Amino acid sequence: MLFKALFFPQKCLVCGQFSKQTLCSSCLSEAKFVYTPFCPVCQKPSIEGQPHFSCKNRYTPLVLITPYYFSGSVKSAIKLSKYTKKAFVLSDYLVKYTLNYSEQFNYNVLKGFSLCAIPSDPVRLKKRGFNLPNVISRSLAKNLDLKQSHILLKPKPTEPLYKLNKKKRAELVKGEFKVKSGVNVPANVCLVDDIFTTGATMHEACKTLKKAGVKNIICFALSYQSLSKLE
Repeated sequence: MLFKALFFPQKCLVCGQFSKQTLCSSCLSEAKFVYTPFCPVCQKPSIEGQPHFSCKNRYTPLVLITPYYFSGSVKSAIKLSKYTKKAFVLSDYLVKYTLNYSEQFNYNVLKGFSLCAIPSDPVRLKKRGFNLPNVISRSLAKNLDLKQSHILLKPKPTEPLYKLNKKKRAELVKGEFKVKSGVNVPANVCLVDDIFTTGATMHEACKTLKKAGVKNIICFALSYQSLSKLE
């Protein structure tokens, strides 16, 4: 162990500085928490991330949980996690760090829910070798003692959403998800993704699951990028 520490010192995967942790204290201090929960539809402040009465329909989730803003070191960590296989442990570390503030992020509402990661299409999955939302889902399952339910599919590839506005995103993701045939569909599902921006992907996945028989849905996104960043 001493030899390894001397000749192969661990470095922060974001900034490259020497660190005993995957994410150094300096980078971690830059992480900005979402202290004010907001409605998953209109994105205005709401109680515990619940949709406002005027925003609700039969497909809206019960609650949206999103602990970090997609900025600074968190943005760098998620980007590295998403496109670099060796760095996906960064997202796992970010999940674990939020457990210190589990009451703040209302993690108790996840009890009795099965975690379901937003799936990647076969082309991206083959290219990257992993699906980041599933990495996040697996970390939540392990640390909160929850079950995972791999029931969603994304059969066809779509163009990247990050350059598109809210309207175009909604059009692009329409009908992109399917529920696996012959699977047991849980009554309570928590959808898991890496970034929540317009909510188009989450809402489409909610619609697909509700039509398949899911009764209650919670949405969890590790980070949030404000709509104002796009418009």
